[in-house]
Amino acid sequence: MKANFINKIASTLIKLGIIILLIIGASTRQEYSFYILLRWIVFIGSGYFIINTIIEKKYQLLILFLSIGILFNPLKSIYMQKHTWHLIDYIVAGIFLLIILYDWYVKKD
Repeated sequence: MKANFINKIASTLIKLGIIILLIIGASTRQEYSFYILLRWIVFIGSGYFIINTIIEKKYQLLILFLSIGILFNPLKSIYMQKHTWHLIDYIVAGIFLLIILYDWYVKKD
């Protein structure tokens, strides 16, 4: 029970960190290196959640996290206009926020 709670806290903190970075990236002017770092963090975070969904055998979010990982892949970048990326940043931040709310208020372990 305690290990499950610790895992839930760690997962929430990672998601919150990703949300904060996405909102900062979308709402302020940043150096190009920030966006590269953002891609890496979102990509690695998505990988972490892909592994968790496979381990927990909860495949509902697997396609979503795979899509986010592919979209933010820093090794093979997808090029779009800046305002399109800002919109994507906000959408992905919203998705992570909804997942946090679901994990804490709806999902029963």
